[in-house]
Amino acid sequence: MNTREFSIQRFGLLLKSELLRNLKDSLIFIGIILGLYLISPINDGRFSTQVFLPYIGILSCILPFLFYKNLFHPTKGVTFGMLPASQTEKFLVLFTLCALILPLGMLVFAWLVSLIGVGLTGHTNMMFNLLEQFTSNDMLGFFNSNFWMIITAQSVAVWGVCFFKSKKFGKTVASTISVMTALTIIFSIYGFNRHAFLMNLEEPAITRIALIILIAVSIVLPIALWVWAFFKMRRQQF
Repeated sequence: MNTREFSIQRFGLLLKSELLRNLKDSLIFIGIILGLYLISPINDGRFSTQVFLPYIGILSCILPFLFYKNLFHPTKGVTFGMLPASQTEKFLVLFTLCALILPLGMLVFAWLVSLIGVGLTGHTNMMFNLLEQFTSNDMLGFFNSNFWMIITAQSVAVWGVCFFKSKKFGKTVASTISVMTALTIIFSIYGFNRHAFLMNLEEPAITRIALIILIAVSIVLPIALWVWAFFKMRRQQF
């Protein structure tokens, strides 16, 4: 076998294998999204393709746990561990499948359903604007788009899949809740001082601070989680 750390041929073969292995589950969940969309008029009496976004976001975060629930498992994960590919290639396949192909595929699916809806009803308000999902009107542009927010949330799932050996979903949710609770407590404790500090600042300074926080949460945090997951995969012994 080629012993290079990365081979585009091995990467392609492994990606194809993982796509086929998870195709059935992917189709089932796409069907679930379609079903939820079809019952959405029960609440407001009309179809609206915007309801796709929360469904896509939630399922994009759940599916990595389904696809890789046995990753690093001492017995059930042996098959994946024995695949003739480097750890780097395995992580890149996991990342490509979960953070790129999966949400992109579901967004395109939502767009196709909206085209069918417009064709059948003639109501253009049902149109799902695909391009709008990849940009925003503020200075962050793509990094504050719906697509980026979906994969930002999913970065937590990718991290959890790579970090925990068992009960990945439950431990990831528990860890996320614990971190959010701790941050809430910290902000509550120092909230008064922070408010007093901000009150002494001019509006441009407050705007810069808000922008720094937004960049940290929207860009730095997900990238850090992906890097953490990558090195966890690299060090893992199957």
